[in-house]
Amino acid sequence: MSLYNTNAVTGSFPSIEFETANLQGMSITYNEFDTELPLNGAGLIIGPSSTNTQFPTTGTLTLNVLGEIYAGGTTLGTLNKV
Repeated sequence: MSLYNTNAVTGSFPSIEFETANLQGMSITYNEFDTELPLNGAGLIIGPSSTNTQFPTTGTLTLNVLGEIYAGGTTLGTLNKV
């Protein structure tokens, strides 16, 4: 399966949104525009969905992982455990 969005201009990116009835949904967004990321390259951003009206600004955001996280490489064989 492939998700596609033309994202040809800054401010437009493909996203998967998880919605809830209490307006606290989240999204995973792909961004490839260097001027919109902390470091040049491409990134996955986890944040509020387009209908989230209760997203906190600081202090209560978490990422929970049931397993291990690897990062810092350009191939599977060069990743380092975080």
